[in-house]
Amino acid sequence: MKRLVVPALMILALLLGGCGKGGGLEKSFEEERIKWSQAKELSFTADIVAELADSSFECTLQCSRDGEGILLEVLKPENISGVKARLNENSAQIEYEGIILAVENESIGETSPVTAAAMIMKALTKSPLTQIWTEKAQERELIVSELYISEREYARLWFLKENFSLVHAELVSDGRAVVKCDIESFTKE
Repeated sequence: MKRLVVPALMILALLLGGCGKGGGLEKSFEEERIKWSQAKELSFTADIVAELADSSFECTLQCSRDGEGILLEVLKPENISGVKARLNENSAQIEYEGIILAVENESIGETSPVTAAAMIMKALTKSPLTQIWTEKAQERELIVSELYISEREYARLWFLKENFSLVHAELVSDGRAVVKCDIESFTKE
């Protein structure tokens, strides 16, 4: 009997020892999330590549969140540079050269190049964390998190380990990364 109990206890100890993996990362992530949520302004610039059903689209957007909602501004391509969208819980407005068009949030649609930066901003502060781990890429230590958006979609975000600066994001729909964003100038004030 003793011969069975000791190995069983050793196996149990090994299994329980592995249960805490990522716990410190989760706590650190949630602490940063509180800071991001409480910041007066949170912003980043995203170089976005979207793989659509029958084509791809590239653009650069400036995304910021303040007390009034999320503001998106197209920086590239040049032919639509300057188009802005302001999104909040109840409404959305699109602006270009002083002309403002109010639209219903539901008409904006699901994952797209235009909504990607706003979805990432919302995921940063509101979406439930489903997984978190570390990895090394290009001599940098990164923290990778997966955040639940819907039954079909989640955000995968890469942060520098030393300061939780967002450097890359992907929006995954039906198991496929449909939007990839290289993030620059991630700031909180």
